Amino acid sequence: MMVKKKITKCIVGIVCLLSITVLGSKTEIVFADDEKNVNSFEETSSKTVFTNRNKIKKIADRYDLKNPNDIEKIIYVPIKENTFEEENSEDVQPYEIGPEEYYIKKKGTSEKKGELLRSSWYQYPSGSMTISQSIATTYSFSNEASLEGGVKELKAVLKSSYGFSVSKKISVSDTQNVTVKKGYKRNIKAYVNNRIYKFELWEDDIKYDDYIGKGSIKKPIGVIFTIGKNVKK
Repeated sequence: MMVKKKITKCIVGIVCLLSITVLGSKTEIVFADDEKNVNSFEETSSKTVFTNRNKIKKIADRYDLKNPNDIEKIIYVPIKENTFEEENSEDVQPYEIGPEEYYIKKKGTSEKKGELLRSSWYQYPSGSMTISQSIATTYSFSNEASLEGGVKELKAVLKSSYGFSVSKKISVSDTQNVTVKKGYKRNIKAYVNNRIYKFELWEDDIKYDDYIGKGSIKKPIGVIFTIGKNVKK
């Protein structure tokens, strides 16, 4: 049970323009081999190159990247969003829907296995992979039917709590180049890195707060490139 706070019942319309880009070649590149504490994508906010064999194996295992023994290097390119804070907002943020007030309890975040976007082979003397596409933020919820106002209002509650749209498509673009030995071929794979936000939805009542359901948001936060070794044709 939670003590009900006095809440001014008004809905403020917020127009939030998101400027979304994948950090490109002008961004400083961090070589993870020189950053001893960088062992995962959560630990870096810059374009990062991993070439150390142990780190490549750990990252490949964690994010389910294919054929880790054939990977020469991993390049992580985070997606940068210019928007208001999503991480540090309070768990309890009542949001009015009709006569009801709902709020989100945040239940933690995690990073999902990498989702393969593209895989291509390149021949001598060189090759180039460009990723340019829209990737959607999605969500799931266990009990939409019981929420007054349905899907539209649930999206509004989630946006109010987390600070980003749960159905917006994010445009990502980046290019990776490779040189290939004569008589060999090389593979480049691109994966999307998603962050998972787990939550519970509660109704703010005078005496007892009611549990409505649980759900999760899947939001793209970066692109993972794996650059393969030279392989004899």
